[in-house]
Amino acid sequence: MKTLDASYVFTADAQIPSTCRIRIFEDLESDPKYGRWPTTVVVTMLWEHPQRGAGIVNRIEEIATELRDLQRIRRRGRFGKELCDVNDMIFVQHIPPSPNDLLAEERFSRVTFKSDCKGVLGGPLWENITRREVTELIQCHLD
Repeated sequence: MKTLDASYVFTADAQIPSTCRIRIFEDLESDPKYGRWPTTVVVTMLWEHPQRGAGIVNRIEEIATELRDLQRIRRRGRFGKELCDVNDMIFVQHIPPSPNDLLAEERFSRVTFKSDCKGVLGGPLWENITRREVTELIQCHLD
């Protein structure tokens, strides 16, 4: 179930803000610790918002760290304990086709991270996936 769909402003190089779209999908019916489906976050580049700063590809670690921390706060309030770490969340980077390039194709990547001792995510690894695979992850259609 989609629990969040919003524009998200993140800080890029030289403190210049950039904007992306965030959609969070959660299985609210299952136990958060032992549930079948992990939280999936789809981070979409917005072509209609020119990137004044860095794009999502260059800042995916920072975006993922901020969103993971926000999920910790949300879950702590809902379930009374902290249950969210990087292994509880799947991050999908979505690059829609450029409106200026008729040959460009939509791209999805599953992004995995390493976490340092302070919990900061880094070392992203991108794995190309299809829209169908994204649909399987989120258990509904991506709009």
